[in-house]
Amino acid sequence: MKILIMVLAIKDNSIYDNLVKSIRETWGSEIVYNIKTLFYYGNDGNDETLLIGDEIFTRSEEGLYNLGYKVIDALEYILDNFEFDYIFKMNCSSYLNKRMLKDLLTDKPSFGFYSGVIGIHDSIPFVSGSGSMLSRDVVKIIVDNKEDWDHSYIEDVSIGKLLTEIGIDILPANRVDIIHGVDVNLMNIKNHHYRCKNSNRELDVFIMNELYKIHKNK
Repeated sequence: MKILIMVLAIKDNSIYDNLVKSIRETWGSEIVYNIKTLFYYGNDGNDETLLIGDEIFTRSEEGLYNLGYKVIDALEYILDNFEFDYIFKMNCSSYLNKRMLKDLLTDKPSFGFYSGVIGIHDSIPFVSGSGSMLSRDVVKIIVDNKEDWDHSYIEDVSIGKLLTEIGIDILPANRVDIIHGVDVNLMNIKNHHYRCKNSNRELDVFIMNELYKIHKNK
């Protein structure tokens, strides 16, 4: 089983740069067999999607409402250039335990798999973009049906809308949310995915480092 982790990021933004740096120094530094982490960005002056090291630079401009195009470009590139069975698509303020993710996916469906924390918007069920799991065939379905992507919604809702219309159901998954400062009780919960979303992003960097101290040997 091969897993690709896609981390949403923005270049030349000190907040996101610090979060990416924190990932590289914490959970991203751990080597787990057959798991690869890629960071994906918007356009950096290129007219085609490029891979430089572990960073994908898409053709799409940065911006909240261009995010759908950025995701599609990255997914297209990954489909064409990487072997994988599952993608874990996440943002750079999340902490991931790769060993637990691998264990979690061991007995999950190989086809039609779309999983994560479920939200509802405009009666559309969707998986939160902070951490969604997709089997390879579902990634291909998204790319093959990109013309039906509704860019009037934020990208996670758009994916939910597209897959719901095609008939792919969501399998719920757990996540720990740390959004009210340093909470050691939450940090000690054994889970594969932690969402750090405080108003102070530097606090999120601190929390990710504390999570690593707690979970690196678990």
